[in-house]
Amino acid sequence: MRRNLLPLLLLLALIGSACQVKIEQTTRIEDDGSGQIVLDVLLDEELRTLSGFEDAASAFELAGGVPEGFTVEDLVVDDFAGARAMRDFADIDELNTVLQDAATAGLADQVTVVREGNEYRYSATIGDLSAAAEGLGGFITVDTFDDFFDIVLAVRMPGDVVDNNADAVREDGTLVWEIGIDDSGKTISATSRVATDWAPVAIGVILLLVLLGGGVMLVRNRMLKSSSDAPPADGPFESPTI
Repeated sequence: MRRNLLPLLLLLALIGSACQVKIEQTTRIEDDGSGQIVLDVLLDEELRTLSGFEDAASAFELAGGVPEGFTVEDLVVDDFAGARAMRDFADIDELNTVLQDAATAGLADQVTVVREGNEYRYSATIGDLSAAAEGLGGFITVDTFDDFFDIVLAVRMPGDVVDNNADAVREDGTLVWEIGIDDSGKTISATSRVATDWAPVAIGVILLLVLLGGGVMLVRNRMLKSSSDAPPADGPFESPTI
């Protein structure tokens, strides 16, 4: 079941005008297509106090439960505390399934990762954040949305990134998009290429050369042996017996 985390967090933010919620979804993809999705939800001290959160998983429980297949642990960053949900995926097909069903479905829709040969392409469309704000009866407006929320989508692509429209790139190569109210409907994208594994090709070439070399030597030896066994065309002259 798809869970929309954003509206519930918006309601929580109404508790105090100084409250802030930080949301970050990070997708890490390895060269073989496996990897991990990490979803962080962090609340400031005022919001945690007013909402009565007793443990890290409360943020996800209020949103309908921890996303299926994710494990949750406590997370503290400076004055913010909350939860980190994590899930590994074995291949691109599983990744796409998880991305479509993850708790951030209300933030980024139509999230897909495509692999063709040694090229990976990531694409996601930001949800209609303006509609989400307007649906709260004016308590949070389009103008105040970014004051309440610090939203980040991050992707670490495999191989070398050859194209992207990210807002920033971290030291480890992770692409970062900082999502604000004006990004509603925006498409974020990245393309990368992994190095071709030449080892199997090289081994195959070497074996082929060895076989060809052995075949050439075998034919040459047979030709030499055949030539040495054949009688001479003009043998020595022998005197007839009288």
